[in-house]
Amino acid sequence: MPESTSQARMRSLGSEVLVCREAGDSPFADDRQGPCADCGRALSYRPYLPDDEPKLCVACFAARKASRQTN
Repeated sequence: MPESTSQARMRSLGSEVLVCREAGDSPFADDRQGPCADCGRALSYRPYLPDDEPKLCVACFAARKASRQTN
């Protein structure tokens, strides 16, 4: 699976977030790990991505997006 489908840089809710795969789901051995900003789930992300940008798991990103659409 290409890397571009494993992580997507997305603009949402007026700020940039990184939507990442859960830790252990990546085929890359050099991935870094960090928590989801909303639920704390362990996520994997590529080493060239900024450590200080918020990271969301797919489920939390979908929940944020859905809550914005209903408001």
